[in-house]
Parts: sequence; C-alpha cells; structure tokens
Amino acid sequence: MVTTVLLALAAATTGEAALIGIDAVHGYDREAVLATGEAFDTFRAVLTGLGHTLVPLDRFDAAALAGLDAVILATPYRLNHHPYSAEEVEALHAFATHAAFVGDTTLWQDPDTASDRPITFGDNRRLLENLAAFLVAEPGGLLLAADAGNAFDAEALNRIAAPYGVTFYDRAVAPFGYTETAFAPHPVADGLSAVGVDFAVPLVAVAPPAVALDAGDRYHRFLAVADAPRAAAREAVRCSDDGW
Repeated sequence: MVTTVLLALAAATTGEAALIGIDAVHGYDREAVLATGEAFDTFRAVLTGLGHTLVPLDRFDAAALAGLDAVILATPYRLNHHPYSAEEVEALHAFATHAAFVGDTTLWQDPDTASDRPITFGDNRRLLENLAAFLVAEPGGLLLAADAGNAFDAEALNRIAAPYGVTFYDRAVAPFGYTETAFAPHPVADGLSAVGVDFAVPLVAVAPPAVALDAGDRYHRFLAVADAPRAAAREAVRCSDDGW
C-alpha cells in the first residue's frame, strides 16, 4: 500500500486535478470554517492553484462523499451542533484508503489573521502542498485537521482518528507558538525545514498504522500519516499471497 501511494504521489505532482471535499460546517467562528471562512482564503487558493476542485461539505455521509478523491475535515465545536454522527464516522472510515493528521489549522490561516505563524510562515504553505499531493495520490485521502478555540470537541474528532492509532489532545498547547525543524523522511515532509504552529492540539498518541512525521514529544507533535486499517490489512494479505 505504501508503495502504491508513493508511486501515485509522483503522478499527482504533475498537476492532475482532483475533487476535494472541504469541511463547510466546523470552526470556532464563521471566519475559521475551512470551506468558506475569510481566514482561509489563501488555503483554498493554494489548493485550487494546484488544479483541484473544492467541494464544500455540510454533511459527511456516504452520499456526500461519493465521487470525491479526498476529504479535509476540521475539529467540531459544540457551537456548530454537528459532532459527526455515527453514520458519518462509518462512512468516512469506509471512504479512506490513507489519512493524514495535523494538530493545527492556524498554520494555514491568512497573514492578516490572529495567527502568529500563518500560511506565509516558513514552510507552512509547502506542508499544505505536500499534504494535498499525498491526499490525492489515489482516491480516498482523508485529512483530519484540529484546532483550538472555545468548546472544541476533541472526542468527536477522535472517533474518526482512533482506528488509525491517533489521539488528539483535549486541550491546546503552545499559546505563543513554536517552530518545528526536524521531520522524518516522507513525501509529506519533503522540503520542510521550518513549520510554525500556534495554539496547537497535539497528537498525544500515534501508533500503527499511523506514524509521526515531526520530532516533537507527545505534547508538541502535530503531524502524522497512516494507511487506513482496511488498506493495511489488504496489503498484508497481498504480501502473504506473494510470499513476501
């Protein structure tokens, strides 16, 4: 599975267009909604500039996900009254063939927002471009992006993340931000030398099939990737059949 994703990733960087569903529901206020908020104008422009079409999602069931190549979701907030239903969680797990996890969305906010380390900081934009390539390398890319804010619902996000071995913390850390400079070898980390995060929600647990890509401890770890559990199981069966 990893080999398949990496080979397809090379093809994805040539500019092939994809349909990416973007969360149009969740955010700590209207400006912070990924699909529509003004704080993420540059975020959306980067993705469309890569040739992708963005599809705002106000629900996340199988019908809404049908035909999409990838999905980017944000932390639910209690004020949004939409914490991902059991049906939606099941549909997302069935959709995903590979996944990525980011503990901060403010690193992709516009520079005129309150973020101390916005999308123009260091390699923040490069990280978004790398993640986009990873997500669309083959159909079924899922990105879970957490953020802090009043009454954010980490438990709801963790119901999606749990099968991949990832747990988001239930509170934010680093209110003054920090810069990560060490990353594991992986296409998502390619070319990254300085990524800034601000009010991050760390990945306090990263276990197989997920792997952490940054060098922070459990309270300063914000980036991980994973094969979906069902995809990893298929690969194990295939390798066994091939005598690997």
